[in-house]
Amino acid sequence: MVFSRSSIIQHEVFLIGNLKNPPMEAQPEMKCVIICRSTDKNLQRIVSILKNPLYAQYYIYFTNAISLLAISKLAEADQSALVQQIQVNKFILLFIYLEKGSVSGLLHNEP
Repeated sequence: MVFSRSSIIQHEVFLIGNLKNPPMEAQPEMKCVIICRSTDKNLQRIVSILKNPLYAQYYIYFTNAISLLAISKLAEADQSALVQQIQVNKFILLFIYLEKGSVSGLLHNEP
């Protein structure tokens, strides 16, 4: 199955990636949502991503507490002002493996 990027955007399809291996191709018409723990490695990876942005906007959600110093580092790295939101939330993530390279997911945000 092949879809155009505009079709993917209209149908709210999400491309799921990994902070360890971010995509190399710029996709300036798409938004990036990052959900991760606030470990030092993850923060370093996000800083690196923000220094060389590939997406139009970034929404960053941490599943545990984040220090003010870490937020400051993220702000410094966001030279293009693409980060729309940084938030700490408790998330329940459920992913179902459909077939190779394809998953279905449920994201529940607990206040």
